[in-house]
Order: sequence, then structure tokens, then C-alpha cells
Amino acid sequence: MGGAETLLFTRLRYLKANRPEQFKRTIVVNTLGTSSYYTEALHELGVPLITLPSANPIVGAIELRRFLRSTNNVSAIVFHSPVTSYFEKLLRFVRSRPAQPRIIDVVHSTRYRSIYRALGALLDRKADVALAVSDDVAAASTTAHFRQVTTLFAGVDVDRMRTWVGDNAGAPSDLRRDEGIPAEYRLMVAVGSLIPLKGHRYLIESLADSRLEKVALVLVGDGPERSSLQSLAKALGVCDRVRFAGRVPDGWRWTAVADLIAHPSEYEGLPVALMEAAVLGTPIVATNVGGISQVLQKGADGVLIERQDPELLADAISDVLARTPEISSMFVNRARSDSFWSMRRYVDEFYSVVGSVADSR
Repeated sequence: MGGAETLLFTRLRYLKANRPEQFKRTIVVNTLGTSSYYTEALHELGVPLITLPSANPIVGAIELRRFLRSTNNVSAIVFHSPVTSYFEKLLRFVRSRPAQPRIIDVVHSTRYRSIYRALGALLDRKADVALAVSDDVAAASTTAHFRQVTTLFAGVDVDRMRTWVGDNAGAPSDLRRDEGIPAEYRLMVAVGSLIPLKGHRYLIESLADSRLEKVALVLVGDGPERSSLQSLAKALGVCDRVRFAGRVPDGWRWTAVADLIAHPSEYEGLPVALMEAAVLGTPIVATNVGGISQVLQKGADGVLIERQDPELLADAISDVLARTPEISSMFVNRARSDSFWSMRRYVDEFYSVVGSVADSR
């Protein structure tokens, strides 16, 4: 799952475990198709799920409208993608009174495709509020045309992480052994879809630096760049130190057992993987884009670099590893401290906003 999907799934899982009445009042309309990893995860969770049969965004928006007309108990729609929201906003041009249900857009990125920017310039003012995932997103062009923009920092399931760490003292050696990573190597992970903007190629190139000859990299996630990244690792002679773990549930478990997490993206909103790292206490090396700096400002350890560059990455990685004790002595303390990035704080703030918007006249 991508960051937005992971965020929604984690929030719903937390609601089911801790606030079942709120969970029962939630319906998820899924536009990703019936066979996606995300759809299967939501089915297993047991959330009421309506999957729109068409991947075409125009058809999907029309199907969403048909669903809304068939029910009269939806007070607010929270959109995590701009695509299907535009039809609902368009309808407001032809209505003479405030529309129900209320429209809340969660904006996850500082960049959109040109067609989405054009539609946003025309229609975003018809939404009731935009929730930006970071201050950088709140100041970006993707939120420029909303009447009201509020920054709402997300959160992750701290209690779930803490419990797993406490129950799995042998995880650092077990996961390394499963991937054939020598015990004497330092472990770096990157969690995210294998797509160009995430900058995985620069991480692989950084491994060619002699200072990182005892560093292994695990890429947690999948995507269209997998084969080209495998070829690059082979061409650089570092394929014996690069592992492709694929898409796995709770990818943060790899972050928990790592010496550091790297995230050299071209652009971002606020990466879930780095919120998870902040909670776990795993040091971060990342590009200074989007809301990433705010993760470090709120207590995470790490180094930011100014652009995607293998030499800058190698400098930062070697610096962080030189001052970071090995995971064998650190793992027991993962997720032990209180964190701003808690799911409890996020859920409280999120539903406070949703409730106030839904009840407004």
C-alpha cells in the first residue's frame, strides 16, 4: 500500500480496536479495484467496503454519486485522492444551498499532475475544508484554491509497535537471517513503493562508496522499478548487499530492526515510513523535501540532504552509522518513548475536524 492507503488502513484498524462505535459509523468507498492489496486488507479488517467497479476516474465519480443518492445517512465524505472528488465539487456549482454531505479533502502531496491542478483551480473552493498532511503541503499549489486549509499531522500505531518489539526480542537476528544478511553488516532499509520519485537508485549507487562496504540495504515495497533496480545493483557489483523484501504487512518491522532508514525522495507530503521511524527511534537519512524536516523537528534523529545524490547519501549514511550503536543494543528500546506521532492524538484531532465540519450549517 502507498502512504495514503496505509494511513487510512491504520486509522481504521485503530478505531476497530479502540473505538468500535466510531468504526461502525465509517464506510470506505474504494476506487483501487477489487483485486488490490489494499482492498484485500480492508476486507480482512471487516470495514464496510464499497468497491467501485471501474478504474476510470470519471466513471468512478459517477458511481460514487449514485451510491450517495441511494443513502441518506452520510454526513461527510473524506477524500484521500483528488480524482473522484471533482464531480462532487462540480455539483455544488448548480446548487442554491450548502450541499450535503460535506466534502473534506486530505491532501498528501506538494505536486499534482497538470490536469488535477487545473481542475483544482476551478473546483477546490467548493470543498468545505482541506486537511494538509504537513505545513509544506499547506503552502503548496495543491492546496492553493481551497477556502479553508488546516494542517493535520497524521500518526501511527505506537502501541502495536511497542507490543511487537516486546514480544520479538530476536527479530533483528531473525529477519537478517531470513534475508541472508551477515551479522557483522549494518542494516539500512527503505520503505516505500519502487517508483522513480522515491530515489532508490541513489541508495543503491551510494553502496559503491568504500565507507559503506559493510552496509546492507533492504527495500521494503514493490513497484515498476524493481527489475531496473535489480539490474543496477548487479551492474555496480553490490547485488549481494541489496535485498528486495517486496510488499509486506507492517513494513515498519524492518524499520524497527534497522540501524537506519533512508528516504531520498524527489518530493513528498509527509511519509508514513518516517513517522514510524520517529516512533521507533530509528535514525533517518532523507532528502529535505515536503514535511520531512518536521519529523526531525519533532524529535526524530537523523540527517537531511539537499538533493538526490549518491555521494551526499554516502556522507550522511556513514555519519549516522558512525555515531549510532548497533541494533543489538538498541532494539529493546524501540518504541519505548512517548511520541507526538501517536495514533491516539491523530484520531482525536482528525475526528474533531470531521465532526465539526459535518455538524456545520
